[in-house]
Amino acid sequence: MLPPQSEYFFILSVYCLAIVSLFAGTLQRVARQRHFWIGMFTFFTWCTVLDYVAISLRWWNFPVGRLLGLGLVGIPIEEYCLFVLAYVLVVASWEFVINDMD
Repeated sequence: MLPPQSEYFFILSVYCLAIVSLFAGTLQRVARQRHFWIGMFTFFTWCTVLDYVAISLRWWNFPVGRLLGLGLVGIPIEEYCLFVLAYVLVVASWEFVINDMD
């Protein structure tokens, strides 16, 4: 059984591995393109800013006992992983449906 503070990170890791395995070919092709990384940086930056603002205004908080304890600028590392995972999932599924289904 996992300790409570690593459950969320473990779940994100499992989802990440599932996405990479499902869309491996698509992700290899897309990750070579410059606009993929520019889009990821933009999405990551916006999500970080919005999360930080929500935390500062006390609209959002994180349960301390359920996180790994690693963070940057007051945001847990799990949240950053979620930002990357969300972007990769959307781009990979979009590219798979548009280009690989033909």
